[in-house]
Parts: sequence; C-alpha cells; structure tokens
Amino acid sequence: MQANDHPIDKNKDYGVIHAKLPAKSKEVRHFHRQARQIFFMLVGNATIEVDGEVIELKPLESCEIPPRVAHQIFNKSDEEIAYIITSQPNSHGDYVIAEN
Repeated sequence: MQANDHPIDKNKDYGVIHAKLPAKSKEVRHFHRQARQIFFMLVGNATIEVDGEVIELKPLESCEIPPRVAHQIFNKSDEEIAYIITSQPNSHGDYVIAEN
C-alpha cells in the first residue's frame, strides 16, 4: 500500500509532501538514487526500517534517509498517521523498489 501523498511544494531542487498512512499499513520498501529525504512525524507513531535498522518515530521526531538507502515506513497502530517528507533533490521519478 502506498501512502496518501499531497505535494505541498516541489520543484526540481526539492520536494515537500504531506503524507498520510492508513492504520495497519505500510509503504513498499524502496530507495531513491539521488534524493536525500527527511521524514518528520506530525500525528501518530511510525516505524521506519532504514537499511535494516528499525527506527521508532513519535510526533515532532524526524529521521534522515540518505540516497541509495532502502527504507520502508510502517503504521502498526489502529489510527491513520501523518508526516512530512522533504526530498532534496525532488524524489519525483527517483523511486526504485528495493528487494527484501
């Protein structure tokens, strides 16, 4: 399942997305060839697997993901979660599904 993404601002140099992930769901494990991303939690708790490391994020906490590093966000809760993703450069078209 993919997150419900709403671009806030994007151009070729950067992207800012307001994302929501339904209860008990996850994104596809993937990486970006060029984009460095920061996930900033707004509502709820998320689990992010970054290159084999499990990171728990609470509201107002963030996680940086370098380019070429496989990652996957999980919502293990019973409620929808919301977060901001910033990408530099813009990650549009720079999405590669990672093998598990």
